[in-house]
Amino acid sequence: MKNQFILFNAADNMMANSINQYEFDKSLLLNILFQDKLILHEAYYFGSENLIRHLNNDKVSVTLFEAASKAGLIIPAYRDEKTSTLEDVYKNMEEIYSGNHSGFNPLLDKHTRNTLFSISEKLSLDNHTFYWPKTNEAGFSLGESYFALLKEQLSKKNFDEGILKDEERKNSIKDHWENTERWRHGFIEQAAENTRKNGNSGIQRHELMKLLQKDIGIPADLDININHILKIKDKAIQKNALVFTKWTTQLHHLNMANYFNASVNLPDYDLSTDFLGDVAYNSHTKTTNVISELKDENDKCLVKLPPIENLLSENPLNLIKIREDYGDAYIYALKKWQNEPNEENLEIVKVALNRYCEKICNWYSTKEPVNVEIQLKKKRQELGKEGLDFILSGASTIIPVAGIVVAAGKLGYAFYKFFKNSQDNTKETSIEINLI
Repeated sequence: MKNQFILFNAADNMMANSINQYEFDKSLLLNILFQDKLILHEAYYFGSENLIRHLNNDKVSVTLFEAASKAGLIIPAYRDEKTSTLEDVYKNMEEIYSGNHSGFNPLLDKHTRNTLFSISEKLSLDNHTFYWPKTNEAGFSLGESYFALLKEQLSKKNFDEGILKDEERKNSIKDHWENTERWRHGFIEQAAENTRKNGNSGIQRHELMKLLQKDIGIPADLDININHILKIKDKAIQKNALVFTKWTTQLHHLNMANYFNASVNLPDYDLSTDFLGDVAYNSHTKTTNVISELKDENDKCLVKLPPIENLLSENPLNLIKIREDYGDAYIYALKKWQNEPNEENLEIVKVALNRYCEKICNWYSTKEPVNVEIQLKKKRQELGKEGLDFILSGASTIIPVAGIVVAAGKLGYAFYKFFKNSQDNTKETSIEINLI
């Protein structure tokens, strides 16, 4: 059965201010356990602060990312068909940035580079490769489809208030919409023009960010980095700049995932500032209450898992062995149900999922398991008029502190709501994971 990919966009360094190391590691863990295959944009390997810190963990001999990559569960998405290793990517990036390393994270050292190079050599030998399509089904390049999506979602004058039911949330997003008007209306066309001047088509995200940084007073000689925005002293400008960056980044990820025919998470979806998940869901269901609609429709399966914190502290090689020995049956059943959605196949998914989770618990028998409610849902969504097609899942993490869960599925993204357990004093913790 054909591989189903998810774009692991938590490794995009533009999200580093909203996803801490623990959340990154947890998102990585759950994606590996419950997704088929992960793909990473080639530049994420060298630019992601969270990924580099993960790889530099000296408490383990092999990190989870390394182990999963060498098992063929995480694959680089290469732009150039002549590229076969991450070392090739690194050399190409050095040429692009003329040796000034502005495209590389400052934490990237020789040891980390060599670790990444060894990972990709193993993938190349095993023929685990993924190359960008030349165009999407509509004949657009990646930059052209991003340009079209930005114009459709951010260039319109009025924010569609009808997609939101909560008045407080609606007013909050409307304020940010109005406060970012000059950037939304003035920067997209200018960034596209600058992209064309550089010999590329559509729009490149860093051209948008260069215009934004200049407008808010960040020196032109500084590289594109979210940390520069965080240092802006005017808190109102800082907040609006972060929101604008987040919207353009979410559209960047949604566009890339669609272009790669992959799933994508929106792991830092904030109900007080974000609305793109609501737009996608509303376009299909005409609902005005995303969370309640999703909860009402989903089929649920109650399983048990060891606490996430304990899984993260265990030997990654053991997790990969469990994933390979027992997870593949669940992944196969999930893909079959997605291709042939009927009650019989749904029950097979639930049986396979329960068996898989039981094996994980048996392996870590000294750890008291927690209840995990998994909602199975399959729904086609559209975002944009250019053939962008997504499945949306609603996910809520019910734990004493806010965190990230993952949606497993095909052509989908996770819509997250974080909140505290109303019974914080209880020992039992529940986590909802949505499978599409």
